[in-house]
Order: sequence, then C-alpha cells, then structure tokens
Amino acid sequence: MSPAQTRSVVRWQALTIAGLAIVVGLPLGIILGRTLWVAIARPINVLTDVALPIAAVAAVVVVAPVVIATVPSRRAGRLRPADVLRSE
Repeated sequence: MSPAQTRSVVRWQALTIAGLAIVVGLPLGIILGRTLWVAIARPINVLTDVALPIAAVAAVVVVAPVVIATVPSRRAGRLRPADVLRSE
C-alpha cells in the first residue's frame, strides 16, 4: 500500500465510525438533554423552551467526522503497513 492509499483507508474507517457515532449520539444527546433540562427547570419555574441552533448542529454533523478522521489518517500515512504488521 502506498502512503496515500493507507491514508484513504484509515480516513474512510474513521469517517464511518465518527459518522455512526454522530448519527446515534446527536439525536440521543438532544433528546436526553431536553428531557433532563425540563425535569430540572420545571420544578423551579424556569423557562423550559430550548432553541436548537440548526446551523450549529449541521456544522457538527458535517465538519466533526472530517476533523476526527484527519489525525489518524495522517499518522497512518507516515507508517509502513508491513513494518507495523510485522511487529504484531
């Protein structure tokens, strides 16, 4: 494998894992966060209406996996797969 191919493989793997984590974690976090906030705020008569910044959520969904995948792919591109596999 060339360094570019190694970077590409690791980038896709990291994007898949980060993407799945965001697809599952973001809705769960929004639902649980709102539920918890209402449970805490209602008894003390605090405003329970929470605005969800759609642009910020969209930015997280699009940008976060790419940023998360960049670091491991660059590190993997510097390694020689045969040397790493031989050491295992």
